[in-house]
Amino acid sequence: MKKIVLVVIAFLSIGICDMYSQVIKMEHGANLTWMDGGGLTKKNLSYSFMIGCDYLENDWMMLSSEIGYIKRGGRSVWQFNRSYNSDGSIEEKYFRGIADLNYFHINTTFRFKHDLKNVTLFMGLGPTIDILINENSKYEQHPANSNKITTTKTDFHNSNVIYGIKSELGMYYHINNKWDAILNISYLRNFKCRSVGNNNGLFYNKTATISLGVGYRI
Repeated sequence: MKKIVLVVIAFLSIGICDMYSQVIKMEHGANLTWMDGGGLTKKNLSYSFMIGCDYLENDWMMLSSEIGYIKRGGRSVWQFNRSYNSDGSIEEKYFRGIADLNYFHINTTFRFKHDLKNVTLFMGLGPTIDILINENSKYEQHPANSNKITTTKTDFHNSNVIYGIKSELGMYYHINNKWDAILNISYLRNFKCRSVGNNNGLFYNKTATISLGVGYRI
């Protein structure tokens, strides 16, 4: 039920954009994503794609809403483990965890802006909602005397919907009176709640994004 409500909110946001938007935009992002615990604190490369609009713009502020796809996660370092089998033999191996979670993403930010001749600078802050699409997390392991890796599928999430906050800095370069080139540097962080976790406890995700895009002024 919660997923249905959030999807309805997303489509309502699209409707608001259609009625009040001043810029319609599309952005592609390269991300670094990691967890704050669970051993998954090493950074993973990931990807995001957003479409959205800017609206209610005036001389010093505007609102910006986006929906799209984002991959979140993290990984652990290789760890050594030694165990004893029932026949008395010793098994030595290395293992690590990789969190790979795919989300439908929604955000709205309140942006302060400053207009120059052909450039608009902005900084923004606002809430985010991520709805889990699927998870491809796994454990990898290999024997101490071999580099052959085997994988075991696992789940690190314990909630299909997570909430967070987004902070951003960026600029619009006005190519002409209709088209803009967009640069956006963002930091997304989940609220510490039952968002991501497993038997090792609860922890939350952090994602840094640099994205490039284009905007069309209506």
